[in-house]
Amino acid sequence: ERGFCAWGKVCHVREKTVLREMWRSLTWRKRSSPPSRLEHGRRDERFEGGRDQRREHASRPLAASPRRSRRDGDERRARSRSRSRDRDGSRKGSPPQEAPMRQQIAWGKQIAGRDATVQSNLRLFETHGRHFNARNLSTTAHRVAKLGTKRKERVMNDSRMRDLAAFCLRRVSDHDTQGLANVAWAFATARVEAPELFDAIAAAALPRLGEFNSQDIANTAWAFAKVGVEAPELFDAFAAAAHPQLDRFNSQSLANTAWAFATAGVKAPKLFDAIAATALPRLGEFNSQDFANTTWAFATASVRALELFDAVVAAALRRLGEFNS
Repeated sequence: ERGFCAWGKVCHVREKTVLREMWRSLTWRKRSSPPSRLEHGRRDERFEGGRDQRREHASRPLAASPRRSRRDGDERRARSRSRSRDRDGSRKGSPPQEAPMRQQIAWGKQIAGRDATVQSNLRLFETHGRHFNARNLSTTAHRVAKLGTKRKERVMNDSRMRDLAAFCLRRVSDHDTQGLANVAWAFATARVEAPELFDAIAAAALPRLGEFNSQDIANTAWAFAKVGVEAPELFDAFAAAAHPQLDRFNSQSLANTAWAFATAGVKAPKLFDAIAATALPRLGEFNSQDFANTTWAFATASVRALELFDAVVAAALRRLGEFNS
């Protein structure tokens, strides 16, 4: 009877009682004493009645299954994509789940490899960027900007760069100081407009200025001046942080820092005096671009540094062949 009941589960609810009675009527021979004729007739009537009910149910037309239109399929696919976006966090605004560290290292080698190009790095970001960690995001931005400048590939209008800026903005608190400097330098060099990203970098950099080294300060200040983002608090903090470590700045960093403060219009006379004192005995390390940027910055900032200018003129006269027209 258990086997029959299991079969009865797939039947209509109204049939279960009839089928159970049919089963009992078929097993009357197993009893010790045969039933009377009257009882046998009643069982036959129940059996025949059940058969008639089954025939009547079988003759009923089946309900037509509802047709699903193309619009229904589009809606189902849209709901599926929505659920997938919710899982990786891209719709909710929270950072998507990062890939394992082994995969991050493999991507990092691919981004910084010798065979890497602007398009290969952008394709890699387009495919896997939502799972990049902060370091791979900053490395991608830096490499794309550097390779694009070297090979004269303009990416300022590429939608993938705007997507990259959005992902860097989401992970701005995860970047170290070098990552913040690289991201700022990259988008300034590539001329990609990302004002929200630069505002977030300024906010993230202010409480961590003690971690910035000379290269980070020079690159970040140059980037903010290049894109024209006003950040007076950040420049004032950079002036205070750069002053005690100017001896660790190389010639390009000294020139770029002076250029950045002059371009941004930030008054920092003590910093300019310290740059002049640091640069004077090291003018042999300067190239023609460093000479030009430094003298332009001091002239634009209206800072008098006669001794520095005399030394620059003397050094430049001996190296006029290095200057372009």
